[in-house]
Amino acid sequence: SGNTIHKDSELIVLQRQNLASGNPLYYSWRIGGEWRLQPKHTLGIDYNGYFDDWKSSNHSVVKSANGSGSVLSTIRSSNAIIEPYYYDALNLNYRFDIDSAGKKITAETHYVSYRNYSDGVLITDQYNADESFAGSNLLRSHQPGFIKIKSVKADAELPFEKIIAKAGLKYAEVANDNQYRFDSLHNGMYAEVDSMSNHFKYKEGIAAAYISATEKFNKTSVTAGLRWEYTKADGYTIKQDVSNHWNYGKLFPSLSIEQDLNERDKMTFSVSRRINRPTYSELNPVRWYTDRYFYYSGNPNLVPEISWILSTAYTLQRKYVFTITYNRSNNYINRKLTIDGNAIKTHAYNLGVMQRLDMMASLPLQATAFWEMQLMPTVGYMAYPVSQLKGDKILSK
Repeated sequence: SGNTIHKDSELIVLQRQNLASGNPLYYSWRIGGEWRLQPKHTLGIDYNGYFDDWKSSNHSVVKSANGSGSVLSTIRSSNAIIEPYYYDALNLNYRFDIDSAGKKITAETHYVSYRNYSDGVLITDQYNADESFAGSNLLRSHQPGFIKIKSVKADAELPFEKIIAKAGLKYAEVANDNQYRFDSLHNGMYAEVDSMSNHFKYKEGIAAAYISATEKFNKTSVTAGLRWEYTKADGYTIKQDVSNHWNYGKLFPSLSIEQDLNERDKMTFSVSRRINRPTYSELNPVRWYTDRYFYYSGNPNLVPEISWILSTAYTLQRKYVFTITYNRSNNYINRKLTIDGNAIKTHAYNLGVMQRLDMMASLPLQATAFWEMQLMPTVGYMAYPVSQLKGDKILSK
């Protein structure tokens, strides 16, 4: 890869070669139980966890050249990272079977604890144009991250003679705490790099309620639903004393229609509004360096994507299925490059509108009496924005 920077009023071209290798050792465990308290009442408890003993070694060679292509200097970087991940999740659930027709009420509560202890050492050796050694720099990082999630939800499923009704409530609370520090080695002593160290705290609460109903009229089946979500979130970058607050409520309707054309053919149509929230790592402004000139950082200013999805399908002879799906997302989240001094920062960013059209077929094939095949040809078209210095550009393929 490569990029350009301005140094001492001169345009410098950087040519980069990266090699990254990882060594993950992953251990997981789970235990649970279920008790039939009474004929219609069931209580369950489930615990699962994992330990990901992740290590990586990244090597980078960056050559800087002037406008005429003459090499000015070379830096060789090695970045050793040790990142053990710990995850524990506890779930308590209850089910009340109201009758034999399938009416039931369920309730669940979850607690999740996620811990990431990240330590890294970035060593940068610099060489002159003639490959003579020009100096070395060592940067040490400590970026522990802690996420806790608590949630509770209740659902009711009520099938009647002509209609199937569903409803539910849910509340989830998330806390994210990441205090990260960078130290540079000078004359045998480590000193904190104040401009690179910070403390990010994030809290989020989401309350949701939904209701849906399915009813069949002769050969037509209709399912309509409505989901309401209320979100309150606060992000705080402590050193810069920067606060971000989100407080909004949104409705997410959905509609699905299924039409039997005859005993073996049918058509379906569906439309729904959905939300895609940024991940906690995309919100977190910690830094992950490839080399001294290139790093990734989160963006606390991200807002969720809101999408409309339309889909139609035709089923032929109960075997062959042809589907067309259209997706339009606002506040599309994609990577953006920005200049930070002499370094390039890549981070997630809300860019605009993304559109996607997919056409897919599912074609079963009986090759022989004992051999079945499933062919699934797909054609897709996507148009989405990318960020450039002079504004966004739409790419499509």
